[in-house]
Parts: sequence; structure tokens; C-alpha cells
Amino acid sequence: MKDLANVLTSDSFYFLWEQIVQDFEHLNVYRNVLAVVGALYITNKTFQFLYSVAHGIATHGLSRYFPVRLTESGDWAVVTGPTEGIGRAFAIELAKRGMSVLLLGRNPDKLQELSDFIRREYKQQTKILVIDFNDPGKAYEDINDAFEKLDIGVVVNNVGTINSFPSFLHEMDDDEIMSMLIVNIQSVTKMTKLAVTHMRKRKKGSIVNVSSIASVAPAPLLQVYAATKAYVTSFSQAVNAEVKPDGITVHTLIPSYVKTRMVGYSPYLSTSLLVPTPETYVKNALATLKYSTYSTGYWFHGIQAFFVSSLPVTWYMYMIQRANLIFRNEYLSLHNR
Repeated sequence: MKDLANVLTSDSFYFLWEQIVQDFEHLNVYRNVLAVVGALYITNKTFQFLYSVAHGIATHGLSRYFPVRLTESGDWAVVTGPTEGIGRAFAIELAKRGMSVLLLGRNPDKLQELSDFIRREYKQQTKILVIDFNDPGKAYEDINDAFEKLDIGVVVNNVGTINSFPSFLHEMDDDEIMSMLIVNIQSVTKMTKLAVTHMRKRKKGSIVNVSSIASVAPAPLLQVYAATKAYVTSFSQAVNAEVKPDGITVHTLIPSYVKTRMVGYSPYLSTSLLVPTPETYVKNALATLKYSTYSTGYWFHGIQAFFVSSLPVTWYMYMIQRANLIFRNEYLSLHNR
């Protein structure tokens, strides 16, 4: 019996050892599979990083030495929302580069002042159309007439609106919400359609739709604004694919903070490397048009966008919510609310 027990113990140990060896062999297979998957993932991320760096250098670096000739598409440019901020900077910079400018905005006095300034300083023709994009009425018919009469090669859809300060949805006024939906979405849709319709006849043209870095992910406390800009980004990229065979390019700009009235709710958003002036931003943005149809338009914003896109969406949303809560509290404190 003792010998039998020894045999059984020996056999049990043998079978146990065989099982352990087989399990390790399976683990080696799994380990090899995981190693291959890991290597592919790292390779993919490395190529993405290198492509982003190369694309960024070409877009924001080489573009300075090989500027685009905007007048190749036509003698006239159209700018919406041109009386201040980024829109005004676009109108002036386009005039500097030899283009006549059609100015579309709601304040006739400011439009006239800008028109006179461009004529006086840059000797370019200007035309004015007074239009409130929040309540356009039949103004788009007048814009269509202008497209038929003028040699329009560039259209900058810049007009937009944002919360007066970062707010929770339940606090927002319904009129403020509807204004963002109408101005930020309807205007860019109608203006892009008008531009495409006329540019297809001439087989050339550039449309610049100003979106926002807020479009890359949901933005708590700027929820409606970010959603409207997500529409602009998606819409612009889709239309660009449609009209590319017709010689038309639709550019999507996704700037981060620029020192304009729209970010006046926080004193911390003052001019800096991260928050450029409208003039600095526009000079950089126009230089990128030849090299990219989707860009922040400004090199430091490009670095910011790269890191934002590398973060999990939940992390980014948390960071944005914290930042907007700070901006909100600053605004309420300054205005004694």
C-alpha cells in the first residue's frame, strides 16, 4: 500500500507539473500576442506624433516663407462680423494683401468707419451690407446679388456669439440660446451654400469658417456654444470633401482664446503667447490656408490642440469645467452678482 501511495503521489506530481508547463506555454502565447499588440499601438502613436509634428511645422512654419496668393481666387473677399475682433483683423489683413472687401455686419456706423479706414490706408474698394445675422430677414437675397456682381474669391464666415459668461444651462436666457443657434449655425450654413453655389461656376474659391477649439469635445458651462461650433467643424469638413473636385476649398479654423470682447468675462484672458491679439492670430491663420484645411490657425493653439486631443474626453471635460467655473466666479465677483 505504501508503494502504491508513492506511485500515486509521483503520478499526481507529474500530472500537476505537466499542467503547470502547459499553462506557462499558454501564458507565453498570450504574452507574445500582447507584445505584438503593444508594439503596434506604440508604433501607431509614434507615427501620429511624428505626423502631427511634421504637419505643424509645414502649417505654421513653412507657410511663413511661402505665402498664399489670395487674389488668385478672385479680387473680392467677404467678411461677416467685421467690425471688431477677429473679423475686423481679417478684413484689414485681406485689404493689406490686395483684396477689395465686402463687409457684412449689423452696425452701420462701425461698418462705415472700417470701410473708410480700408479705403484710406490700403486704397482698396469696399462695399457695405447691413445685416443682423440674428434676424436676417431678406438680407441673404442682397448677399446673393453681391455674389453675382462681384468677383468674390474668399469668404470668411466669422460672425458668432457666445455666453456673456460661462453659465449652467438652467440659468441661461432662452433668447441667448436661440441667438447662438441662429448666428453660429444658420449664418455659416447659408453663407457657405451661397459661396459654393457661385464659386462652382468659376471652379475656384476659398471659404474660411471660423469654428473654435471648443468644438473638439463637450464644454460644460459653454455647452450651447461648444455644440454650435462642433456643428461648424463637422459641416465645414463635409462640404470641403464635396466641393474639392470643383476647385473650392473650405477651411476650418479652430482657434483657442484670442483677445477679443467675446472672452472679456475674465481678466486672466489677457494678451499673451497663449492668447494672441486678433491681428497676430489672423496673420498666422491666413498663412496656413495653403497648407491645411483644418487648423487652429496659430502655432501655440496647435500645440494646445495636440495635447487636448491626446487626453481622454472625460479628463478634458473635467479640466474645462474647472476652468469655466473659475471664469464664471471671476465674472460674478467683478459684477457683484
